[in-house]
Order: sequence, then C-alpha cells, then structure tokens
Amino acid sequence: MYFPVGWPKILDLGLTDDDGKLLMICCDRVKILFAILTELDLRIWYTKPCAPIVAHRRNAKSIEKHGRNKLVEWKPDSSMLVVVTEEGTLLLYSLGVVDTPKGIYNQIDSPFQNLRRDSAELFVKETIPCLTLMLVHEVALFVPVTCISCVSISQMMVATQSEKVLRIRWDGVEERDFSLDLKRIPFSVNQQVSYAVPILEDKVHITSMDYSPLVGGFAITLNDGRAAFLTANNLKFDPNQVQGIWAQNIDDASCATINHKYRLIAFGRKNSQAVVYTIDDLTGGLELSHTLILSAKDFPGSPGAVRELKWTPDGCAVVLSWCKGGISLWSTFGSTLMCSLGWDYGLNVDLARHNPLDILSMDWSTEGYQLFMIRQINKPEVEREVPVEPARGLLVLDFVKSSMSVNPCMSFHSHLLLQGDDKLYMNQGESLRNIHYNSRNHGTDLRTFDSPFYTGCKQTNFFATSYSICTTSYINDGEIKRVSNDDAIYHSDDYELGKSLQVTSILSESKHWIVVQLPTAYMASNWPIRYSAIDKSGVNLAVAGRLGFALYSLTTRKWKLFGNETQEKDFVVTGGLLWWNEFIIMGCYSMVGHCDELRLYPKDAKLDNRFAKIVPTSAPVVLINIYKDQLIVFTNDGFVTSFAITRHDSQTVDLMTFRLYDIRGLCVHPACIVSVTMTNLKNESIPRVNQAIHQSETLILNVSGRLLMVQRENNGNTSEHLVSSIFLFY
Repeated sequence: MYFPVGWPKILDLGLTDDDGKLLMICCDRVKILFAILTELDLRIWYTKPCAPIVAHRRNAKSIEKHGRNKLVEWKPDSSMLVVVTEEGTLLLYSLGVVDTPKGIYNQIDSPFQNLRRDSAELFVKETIPCLTLMLVHEVALFVPVTCISCVSISQMMVATQSEKVLRIRWDGVEERDFSLDLKRIPFSVNQQVSYAVPILEDKVHITSMDYSPLVGGFAITLNDGRAAFLTANNLKFDPNQVQGIWAQNIDDASCATINHKYRLIAFGRKNSQAVVYTIDDLTGGLELSHTLILSAKDFPGSPGAVRELKWTPDGCAVVLSWCKGGISLWSTFGSTLMCSLGWDYGLNVDLARHNPLDILSMDWSTEGYQLFMIRQINKPEVEREVPVEPARGLLVLDFVKSSMSVNPCMSFHSHLLLQGDDKLYMNQGESLRNIHYNSRNHGTDLRTFDSPFYTGCKQTNFFATSYSICTTSYINDGEIKRVSNDDAIYHSDDYELGKSLQVTSILSESKHWIVVQLPTAYMASNWPIRYSAIDKSGVNLAVAGRLGFALYSLTTRKWKLFGNETQEKDFVVTGGLLWWNEFIIMGCYSMVGHCDELRLYPKDAKLDNRFAKIVPTSAPVVLINIYKDQLIVFTNDGFVTSFAITRHDSQTVDLMTFRLYDIRGLCVHPACIVSVTMTNLKNESIPRVNQAIHQSETLILNVSGRLLMVQRENNGNTSEHLVSSIFLFY
C-alpha cells in the first residue's frame, strides 16, 4: 500500500516560451532516467538527484517537414528513444554513455576555508553519467500515430489512425508481414466461442495500448469507446493467429493499462470510473474483477473522463487522473488510498472549474517513491482580447509504501513499517493499548498483548461492565520509558459506564510514528531503500538499498554498517529480508562469485563476511519466509525449498535442506508469485495416506492474487484454489 507524504513539489525545468508546450514525461524501464518531451525538444534527466543530463532540439526545417513532437517511448534497455510527430513520423534517438570517471557533475570546494564542506551530507557520491543523444533514424509513416508499445528489445508496435498496428524494428525497418489489421482480427467474448467477427465499422482505430508478456497480449481501447484484449498462441503475434477478446459492458473506454504481477487489465472510462478485469483460465475471456468508483464523501460530483492510469513498478497500487483535474490512488484490488479531490486547497479554489492538479501526463520513478506529473495551470476565466494558453509545469509527489509490498514475509508481524526512499516510518507497540473486559460475574480473566513492552493490569471492583487501558512502558525517540501500572489505571469514579457496554479485548492505536532517517554513509551510494524488515520485538531494523544492507537498533539508536565497504558493495539483496531470533536472513546475488546465495548474519557480531553463514542456491532467490525454525525459499526456477535452521550459539547457525516443492505448473512466471508461506492447516477432504504424510506442512501460495494450498501426497503435490483477489494474507 502507498501513501503520499507532504505536498507536491515543483521541479524547475528552465523552460522558456521558445521551447513550446510541455507534453509528456516518461521514465525508462529501470526508473533511473526520465525523458521530458516538449513540442520542440527532448530532454533526458537523472532521477536522484533530479538534474538535466542531455537535450536535443529540432530545427525549424524538421518542424516544418514532420510537425511538432507528440509522444515519446523508451527502448527496454534504455539505449534508444522514439519520438512521434504530428505528421506521423518516428524519430529514433540513440542514447550513448561517455566514459567519464567523475560523471557530468562535479562538486568543487571554495578556496575559502569557511565555505568548504565539512559534513558528509554535503558530499554527493552518486555519479551522474555523461550521455549523448543523437537522431539516428527518421521513419515517415504518412499517417497520424495514436500510441506506441514495445513488445521486445528489438521491436515496437505502432498504432495508427488507418486501422492498422505496424510492427517496426528499432533500426527503423518496418516488418510488414507482422503488422496487424483490425478488420482482419476476429473478436469474440472469449476464446471458446466458435463465432468471431472482425471490426466491420469504418474509421475505427486504437487510441490506447499496453503490452504485457506475462498476461500474453495487448490491452487496447478504440476511438468508439470499446475495449478489448489482443492475444495469440505465442508471443510472436503472427497476424493469422491474433484473436481479440471484448471487454463486455464497456462503451466509453478512454485508456488501458496492464498489471504484470497480478495479471490484471484496467480500463479507464469517460464516466470517471475504471474497471479492472482478469483473464478467465477456463474460457480465456475477460472477467470483471472490481471497479474503481469514487464515493460521495470523496467527491460528490463527476471529475470527468479518466485521462490516464499508471500502475506502480511493483504492481501494488494504481494512480488515476481525470480530465477535469484531480488524481486518486487505489490498491491492487480497489481500495481507495488517496484522492486529491478531498484535499484542502483554500477558500478561493473552485475544484469544479479550476483544479490545481490538472494532470496531463504522469509516471512513477524508482521503486515508486515519487510520482512525476505534468500539470496544466488553468487561468481564471476573464475577458481578454487574446486567449492565454494555460501554463504547464512538472510536479513531484513523494510516497511511502508498506514494507510488505516488496517484502511479504513481514505480514506475520504486528508492527507497522512504512519505507520511503531514504527513511523508515514505524508505528509499533507503544501506540497499541489493550482494552480489557472486567466484570464481577466474569472475574478478572485478562488477555494481554504479546509484546515485551506491554502487559495487562489487574483491576477489580469496577462497574458491572467496565474497562481499563493499561500500559507498563512505551518508546519515545527510540528510548524505552517505564511507567507504573498505577499511573495507567483509570478508577471507576472517572467514568459513567452503563451495563449495556460490552467491550472485550480490543486494540486501539494512535498516530504516533517513529521516523528513522538512514545514514548518509550508506544512502549516499545505495539509494533508494529496496527492502526493510523489523524483528518480532520491534527493536531491530534491517534495510537493504542498491547494494549491501544496514542494521539499526531502537534501543541504542545507532546504525551498524559494514566495516569493509568493499564487502558491502560485493552483493545485492534480491529476495527480501527477515529476522530469525538474533539473525538477519536474506537472499542475494554475489557480484564477486557471480552466484546466487542465502546469507545469515548475526546481529551481535560485526557486519563482516567472516561471521556470515553463506549457502549457494541453484537459482536466483525471489521470495523468503519463515515458519517456526524453517526457512522457506522460492527460487526463480520454480521450486520452493524448506531449510531447517539449527542454532549452535549466538553467532553460529546452520541450514539443512528439509523439503523441496515443485510449483512450476502453478504459475505462468516466477514474477507472478506474490508470497509463499507454510502452515499446519490441512484439507481434511483429502484422504490421509499415512501418518508421515499427514504430519507434513502445507504450502500456501499467493499466485497473482489467487490463494493456493499445496499439500504433499504419495503421488506428488496437490493444489487447491482457496480464494481470489488477495493482496496479502496473515
């Protein structure tokens, strides 16, 4: 789940009237660079810090021949970009790297002693590369282009207003044999229907298109308001094998986007709503999953048609913008996380006529921590002789997200942990209080909260039905503060409670958050935070950035980093972080040995590879989890391995392979496995073969939002579908 932090910030692009209108922003695949497109030029910026690198401006002759810029799209490997012009010409740009050891920006100290840097925060270790941007190909299509989608590292699909979708290579060559014609593609409601009809109407073309290899096709919207999904038997998309699947009950579609991880297809509509579909495994048709509808408390009116939809890089949320202004953020399965229409803009702002957030284009940055938005500023309507064009600018809105979105093994903790790009937000035991049930008839049977900082306190002779809120300690700024139980007890004279109030054991929480800023020594070269984990006691934190990891103790309020910086930069955490007793466990890739590994580091020892337990794995680690004293590891080859953890002393531990599960037949791709865990729950309808099999644990998988139970039987593993539309389970 994602949550905004602070107000949007304005990024100064240094644009002048000669540069033309600001049109579009688009980040590359790895979210390190982003392209800014205006009517006359193309600019490449670095994400962190936000700084311009290179730009290319078209001359007057090119503008007159091909028209102004319209769209921009990245090549998947970030080596090229394509710009679409108004006259239907594709301008292919090559992006090269100049080998400079210090990068394009260098910090130089002042010759005056009192102006020199003396703090680590003032030294920027991030090397901003020096890039070159050159126009290498011009491909004239002589027909207006509506949208572009990359299908591979060598090809892109270009939708035009001529009812065709052209396949063009990145070297500028059109592959005519693989181009698609909407009038030759059969459309039906699912893949089992024998009767399929192509589009017979004239002047029908694609207005929005998004491709996903994990879903296996294109999500498209047409200019007449219909929406569909184009699929084929293989990813080559032979024109003779392509089939269209209609999204039923939609006649006002405006845009489309695909969630790769959860295999969802979202369509924006002109009635300000969005509908999300999933593919039926039996029929191949589009089945409605849920609808994104604003409630009356968020906005009583209609904010207009949906202009754009963008999923976060991890697929855990989607942002939506409307034509009349405003944005909203929704969880994967339709819960409203944020809506700007309910923000307080002051007394002199009419959201219905001049919304301050009229977003024309937007995209997510690295790990989804920032949302870049091109805003159009509509001036108040006054009588002028010459109409004034609305001004445009670039906004950046910061977000924090739950650590469970990228590290689902944290779901078994009661502590709330949010991670930003360089800080952590924690809400743990000190904000949770127990409300206990006490009665003369029921005695003093109290249930306490399982935490090292809190206990329930006994209280008798209360009213016939009453309650008390009791705490014995709390944490303030990382330090544990003790209070006596007598100070936390509220006596019966303080309350007038009727006998009708029946309160049992309830947890109430406050909004007190502990903000932990990561040290500059680590984040200067390892931005941003990728994984974070907290132990069961809520005292120890682990954070992994671009390389290595770091530990933090709320008791001592100190960070622990690698003493040898070379060891920190020798591996990257890829499969998540978790705590087991006094050890931190991670799946990682070693750049020294060029192999995938499991690593266990003791908390009390120095961060050094000499004290680590390193176990090589046969494939990249995707997910890890813990069950009792077992480590559950899911690797990229489609196997789930259970390791038995044996602890010898405070700094020594061993891993022994316990069980192996083959789940290759349960998922389309390893990236579709959201989480994996074990439980002792059983499906009693399955006959028990013997006692040994009955005692084995059950594997629970979240596969693209579908919860599956995998049990071991004498003839292999058996799976059962439990429930759908699951984001996380506990």
